[in-house]
Amino acid sequence: MNRTLKTAFRLNIRRRPSMASSVIRILIADNQILFRQSLRALLQAQADLTVVAETGDGIETVRLAEALAPDIVLLDQALTRLDGLEVVSSLRRKRPNIRTILLTGAMARNAQIAVLSRGARGVVLKDVSADLLCRSVRCVAAGQTWISRDVVSDLIDELADQRAGQAGSAESAPVALTNREWQILSHVAAGMPNKEIAARCACREDTVKHHLTRMFARTGTSNRSQLALFAVNQGVEGVGQGGPSNT
Repeated sequence: MNRTLKTAFRLNIRRRPSMASSVIRILIADNQILFRQSLRALLQAQADLTVVAETGDGIETVRLAEALAPDIVLLDQALTRLDGLEVVSSLRRKRPNIRTILLTGAMARNAQIAVLSRGARGVVLKDVSADLLCRSVRCVAAGQTWISRDVVSDLIDELADQRAGQAGSAESAPVALTNREWQILSHVAAGMPNKEIAARCACREDTVKHHLTRMFARTGTSNRSQLALFAVNQGVEGVGQGGPSNT
């Protein structure tokens, strides 16, 4: 069987035109075939989730994501040819609308920081319950960031260390945000996209983007995931179930 036929067989794509607007489309990337099959069965049992493809190869993961445009890529770090961290970076550049969740057995703190910094929208341990895994997929698909409760404090500490390093030996001044920026921060923490934030704040979407750029600079963060973690550290309300503080 040639490579094209093998790939087509492996995809086993299920099309549900009548449910296209409500079903979350998932690409599974894990190098263990048995685990992929079990995960597919678990996800397919949910009415609002469907698996469009599966693979154990990093380069193929990127290719399939570009071809199929899934809502979520659920991937392990240990993939062949291209590891999960590199897949996250590649998809962030090529398909920023596709949200990635790293599903891993164990991960060191610096690796968790790295994958979130590169654009992943969640880190989920493989020993979580089926219900929690499905909930993480739904939350990330809705625009939230999902981080397990037991690693949140470490991530916040790491961000604090990064900010302290940027400040050098000088004592860091308190972060000064305007009232509007604190309002926007609460909406970011709740997982809202820029368009919805603009509607809530009665302003233009370009204005929200301008505020976010200023907030990244003032908080020492570089993306929305880190900004959401900053919000947790500041006690900002708005992080929903499945977000950094309540997962």
